[in-house]
Amino acid sequence: MKETSEIHEFLGHGLPEAPERVARSERVARQIAEYIVEQNLPEGTLLLRERDMQKLLQVARTTLREALRLLETRGVITIKPGRSGGPIVRRPKAADLSEAMSLVLSFEPVSLKQVLSARLIFEPTLARLAARNISRKQLRELRLWLEALQEHGPDPAVIHQPNSLIRRIVAEAASNPVLRIIYDTLQAITAAAVVGTQSTKRRATQVMASHWRLFDALQAHDEDRAEAEMRNQMGSSIRWWRAKYPALFDAKVRWNSTRKIANEFSPAATRAHGGAKHLGHGAMGDGGPSVRSTSAAKTSLIRVDHE
Repeated sequence: MKETSEIHEFLGHGLPEAPERVARSERVARQIAEYIVEQNLPEGTLLLRERDMQKLLQVARTTLREALRLLETRGVITIKPGRSGGPIVRRPKAADLSEAMSLVLSFEPVSLKQVLSARLIFEPTLARLAARNISRKQLRELRLWLEALQEHGPDPAVIHQPNSLIRRIVAEAASNPVLRIIYDTLQAITAAAVVGTQSTKRRATQVMASHWRLFDALQAHDEDRAEAEMRNQMGSSIRWWRAKYPALFDAKVRWNSTRKIANEFSPAATRAHGGAKHLGHGAMGDGGPSVRSTSAAKTSLIRVDHE
């Protein structure tokens, strides 16, 4: 009891009231988030300024600020500073989850070996589902990447990026957003852990051959063969990392910034920068200024500025 009393004294005697205040701010945050989702507000939509939102929601200024801060940390909004600023709608991305998961794993005894082992269990199932559901458009995109990679040659300096993009297309073809987001998360954590490493020409040649075998299985909608090839591909990858970078393979996963990496390996970002034609041509992000929504305000949380 004495220790508990000392802790309360150290924290300024305000501890008992904190959960109620935090719960209130979380409820307000959920209310705003649900509104954004239900109204299907596009990214870049300006919401009401803080003082106007406070009046509308009838909450204390501190509560609203905590709610907005929570939404910002979750990637639901960004806060633009200045007189013309305020909360702006943002769509949470898989990179946000990978950043959070990377932080969680850094507090556990988790190694790159364990991350890759999880992928060995997970990704063959993605390949099986992809063989069942892949579209002609996705097959064409896969072929374009493989042909570009083949034309470029088995260059160990650039194999990581197209390798990740090809697997991302497979993950998309599985037609399960939950599994795709989990894949994006594990891939971003892996990519952040191996920054600065380089493949070999022999390994790059092996990866290319495996990708073509996987493509043939996907094109034939052969689920068993696609699953087996992805399992072989991941198993080979694990053996290569263990032999080539043993210290890294057993090293603890650290909290690295996975956002930029995840965005660079996004097929959408790559398409916006020329797709397979720009194989290995540097980093690509998903940035750009927020665009103010031009649609009419449907509800009162959207801000309409009259010039």
